[in-house]
Amino acid sequence: MKILITCLFFVILNPAFIPAAHSSGYEKGTTQTSATSDIKIHDFTVYATWSSVAILHNVEIENISDTAYENIKVRIFYSSFDRPGNVVSQESGIIPVTVPPHSKKRYLKAGIPFGGASQAMNAVEIQVLGAEIAN
Repeated sequence: MKILITCLFFVILNPAFIPAAHSSGYEKGTTQTSATSDIKIHDFTVYATWSSVAILHNVEIENISDTAYENIKVRIFYSSFDRPGNVVSQESGIIPVTVPPHSKKRYLKAGIPFGGASQAMNAVEIQVLGAEIAN
């Protein structure tokens, strides 16, 4: 039974079993985890206000695929200033932009609220979790 469950998790979670976002059959608004390999975030900034609201801004996003994506789901990892290198918190959310195919551009120059953070934390990594196909 454990072997069967392990095999099922492998099949479900393995990206090789997820069809490419640009293959036929996908419609606008379909969330694609294959976007994790198509979308690259090269640079970003998070500012934490005194009221513990995180502001995400100046995000440089590259889309290497033939498909336009929107509503990019990401996770930001934080370390504390007194324990650099150790992840102490994380926050997930949506970057509400449309990224054209084969493009590289800076988005959110004015910033958007992105969950909570502390001025004692440093955003160290951002991870793309998925995106919707745009039209």
